[in-house]
Amino acid sequence: MFLLAVLFVVACGQKQNEVLTHESRWQKIEAMFNEYKNNHFPEVPSITVEELKKKMNDQRFIIVDARSSEERAVSFIPTSISKEEFDKNRVQYSDASIITYCTIGYRSGIYAKKLREGKINALNLKGGVLAWAHNSNTFINEEGKTKKQIHVYGEEWALVPDEYEAVW
Repeated sequence: MFLLAVLFVVACGQKQNEVLTHESRWQKIEAMFNEYKNNHFPEVPSITVEELKKKMNDQRFIIVDARSSEERAVSFIPTSISKEEFDKNRVQYSDASIITYCTIGYRSGIYAKKLREGKINALNLKGGVLAWAHNSNTFINEEGKTKKQIHVYGEEWALVPDEYEAVW
């Protein structure tokens, strides 16, 4: 009986992995992001990874990571700064457009909404670090090393591509 239960669990796990293809993970990311945006911050403009990549060398754009320092210690988008660093030095960035991100776009959307209420031009990265990973981009950590680990908010958001490992 125990062996039968183990086989059932293994079979279900394999089936779940087969269902979560790259495409189905991406569709889930988009659906979750759109639900968050529509319900919590519909007035906040979004920016895609492709659009962000075109702007990354522009000094007028500052990328702000709305995740915790524990999450940033694992991996973050190159050139981004922490929310705490941005908040501490807002005057320095007063002429810049701000692009916020988090795991998928919920926390960063709430943060961008708050910034926009304070008359700061803020956009939210659609899909956050998950979208960044799904577009085959690299991450760095505080030591400057590229990692294949991505810190996500929790198990529900562990929708990283196969070449990455989600940690929470």
